[in-house]
Amino acid sequence: MKVLHDNVLLTEDGAKETTTAGGLILSSEIQTGNKPARVIAMGNEIAQLQVIAAGDKVYCNWSEAMPVEIDGVKMAVIKYEFIRLKVDG
Repeated sequence: MKVLHDNVLLTEDGAKETTTAGGLILSSEIQTGNKPARVIAMGNEIAQLQVIAAGDKVYCNWSEAMPVEIDGVKMAVIKYEFIRLKVDG
């Protein structure tokens, strides 16, 4: 998997996860609202800026996100411009 351009791959922070007998991690659905997200990966354009990194907690405009499912895990892709806040710490 490779995130392209100025896109960021997120998952809902604190999403409930379950592990299947086969070892797959399943998370709850991505929903809109003012819920925090965790950065999973980003396109090269954003990585070069070094403003956010994988693992960072952010708040974004979820209504602009495109839900995706990769290997059974529900995530979302969003343009960097719709990330509004990075939580330090």
